[in-house]
Amino acid sequence: MKHFLEHNNITVSHDTLLPNGLIIKKGSKVNTISSQGDFNGFRMRVPPAEFEALMLFNAIDSAQQAQLLKNEIKIIQSTFDGMKEIETSEDNMSIFFNMCQHAMAATTFSISALESWANRSFLLHGRIGNEYMKLNIQRPNKPEREVSADAIALDQQIPIRVKIFQLIPQIFNVIPLKTHSKLRNSISELVDERNIVMHMQAKLKISDNELDRISYSIKLLKTDATKSPINVLKYLNYVYKQSKINPPSWLEIAEKNLRIR
Repeated sequence: MKHFLEHNNITVSHDTLLPNGLIIKKGSKVNTISSQGDFNGFRMRVPPAEFEALMLFNAIDSAQQAQLLKNEIKIIQSTFDGMKEIETSEDNMSIFFNMCQHAMAATTFSISALESWANRSFLLHGRIGNEYMKLNIQRPNKPEREVSADAIALDQQIPIRVKIFQLIPQIFNVIPLKTHSKLRNSISELVDERNIVMHMQAKLKISDNELDRISYSIKLLKTDATKSPINVLKYLNYVYKQSKINPPSWLEIAEKNLRIR
C-alpha cells in the first residue's frame, strides 16, 4: 500500500546519520506516512493519500469488473424481428446496469486521475529554483497566453486538453503528441466521454459521433472498459519515458495490475 502514499518529490540532500545509527544516503526518497489535518474543527492524523493513484486504481478495478460482468449478461435474439436484445429478467437487467455503472466509473476515474496528476505535476515539477515556470498556451487566432505553473490548477479558463497536451510537455520537457496521433485522439475521446457521464443529456457526442442514451448503453457493452485506464497509462508512460523526471511508484504497479497489452 506504500504506493498510495502521497509523493512530494522530497529527497535527502546529503548523507544523514540517524540517532539509531542508520545512515540515509543522499538522494533517498522521503515519504510521509502520517499527516495532520482538520475537518470542521475535528483534528487527526491520517496517511496522506496519493489521490491520483487512488483514482487510477479505482478506474482499473471498475474496468475489470465491467468486463467480468459482460460475460454474465444474457443476450437473446428477438422472436419478433430477429434483433439481438438483453434478456429482460430482473437478475439479468441488474447485471447489465451494474456493468454500465462500472464502465462509466472506469472512464470517469481514468480522466480524473490524469487531470489530477497534471495539476499536481505543475506544482511538484514546475519550479526553477524558487520561481515557478512561465508556460505558454497556444490559442487559435489569438496571441499566446503566458501562465505561471502554480496558477494552472485553479484557472477554470484552462481546459483539460490544454493542460495535458500543451502544458504538461513543457513541465516535463518532452515532445508533445502530434495533433492527429492515435493516443492523443483516444485521450481526447475519453475527455468527451467523461463529460458525457458527468453531464448526461438526451443527445451525446464523442468526437464526431452523436449518440442517444440507449446507443451509449450499447457502447458501454460493446467496447472494452479497460481501454480507459490503459490509454491513460500509455500517456503517462509516453511522458515519463522521454523525461528526466522519475515516475511515481504507483505507475509500474498499475501497469502490472492491468497487464498493459
